[in-house]
Formats: sequence, C-alpha cells, structure tokens
Amino acid sequence: MTRSTLVLHRWALVLVAVVGVATACEQPPPTAPTRGFDSVRATPTPTSTPIPILIPSPTPVPEGPLVQFLGAVSDEDGMPLIGASVQIEYQVANGQHQWKEVRTIEGGRYSAHLPARANAQLYSQPNALAVVYSYHTGYDWNVQIVNGNASENEVEFRLNRPRLIEAGGSFTVPVDRQTSLCTDLEWNYNFKARCADFSLSAKTSGTVTIEVLSVSPGGVVPNIQVYAGSYLEAPGTISFPVTAGKGPSWIRIEVPVTAGAQQYQVVTSIK
Repeated sequence: MTRSTLVLHRWALVLVAVVGVATACEQPPPTAPTRGFDSVRATPTPTSTPIPILIPSPTPVPEGPLVQFLGAVSDEDGMPLIGASVQIEYQVANGQHQWKEVRTIEGGRYSAHLPARANAQLYSQPNALAVVYSYHTGYDWNVQIVNGNASENEVEFRLNRPRLIEAGGSFTVPVDRQTSLCTDLEWNYNFKARCADFSLSAKTSGTVTIEVLSVSPGGVVPNIQVYAGSYLEAPGTISFPVTAGKGPSWIRIEVPVTAGAQQYQVVTSIK
C-alpha cells in the first residue's frame, strides 16, 4: 500500500466514525423500565400464568331440624353455678358424631340449638338423642342422657362437691333425676343407674359398717359399692376393714333409674 492510499484509507475510517457518532446521537434515549414490558424495545414481556391450586372444599355436614337443649346447673344447696361447662354429644342426620360446649349464664341457665338426630346410638346406648354432661371447678361430673325425639329437652344438673366423712359420721343424700348417671364415659358405661359417691376416712383401724336407709315412702334398697384396697358390693348394708392413716375408702350408692326420686340416710360406724 502506498502512502497516498494509506492516507485515503485513514480518512475513510474517520468519516465512518463520524457518521456512526451522528447516527447514535439521533437515536431516542432508552425509556425507563415499564412493568410488564421490555425496558428498551417496549414490547410485552411474557409473564407466567399462575396455576390455580385446587383445595377440596370440606364435605358439608348435613343438618336436620334444630333441637333445643336447655336447663340449669346448681350446687348441692340449690345455688346456681355461673360459668359451669355443659357439653352435649349427639349425631347429625348422616350419623356423624358431633360435640358442643356451652357455659351457664346468670341463674345457672344454659341453652343450645343443635341438629341432633333422634334414635342415635351413643356410648352403646340405643335410641339416644344426646348425652349431656356438666362440670365446674371444685365439683364432680354429672352425666345425663336424653332419649326420644322432642324438639325441646330440659336437663337440670346438681353438681356435688367431693364429700369426705369420718367413720362414725352420717349424712342425707338425695338420688333423683338431677343425680348423675353412674357412667364415667371412659370405663364404666352404666346408664341404667344413678350414683352418689363419697369417701370415708378412719382415725383408728377397725371394721367400718355403712348402712344406707331410705327415708322415702316405698323406698328402694340401694346397692353399695366400696373400694378399700379391694372391691366389695352389697345391698343396703356393707362392712369392711380399714387401716388408720391408709387413706380414704371410695363408696358409691347406686340406685336404678327406674326407682324415681329417693332420699337416703347414710350412717357409718366403726368397731
């Protein structure tokens, strides 16, 4: 390449560069990024389509006509208990087991409207509408069962404080429709009798005798159950050995539901 040719070549490169710079200066400035678009070419940017997550809806529980459960909870002296728990177990139309808890308000009253199915089987008890039980701090549980198909069902509860007596003492106890059934809903499923429980302690060792005497006209002789290291039971009167300081014995007075309201005098002695 000659010198003149080289000079011409250099001027050609300079001219190309100048043209390129001028062309670049004429381009519009880049635009700011735009949501959903390419920031330079301003063309739509493909976005991913979210895939919906299908969450199965819970199977609706079929409900039948509402049944009302109402009543009051009181202590052994007849004083209303406010804030006591009342729990209701029942079945709905398709046989599903349901549970509802309410608390007593002023006057110890409670009420609940529930879609309870008649003729259900609860705790192996046929033809049941509901099992209703109540509890309050410092008191024993009280369990009742409701049969039939009434639209309104009144269930009254009398809650008792745990009773401890000394051998040689006595007291009076009612057994009626407000007295708990004997079931504990865990191990004992006796819905055919009502039970009044107490504990007995002895300051000296010996043999304790318990007599449960009816003071009601045409009174029913109750069954007495005792657990004092071993299990014993007998109708009306029972005797068993005790050891001083060994701890209280558990005693239960059991009366058939069919007996109706009863009143008993419980007399204990020790020799």
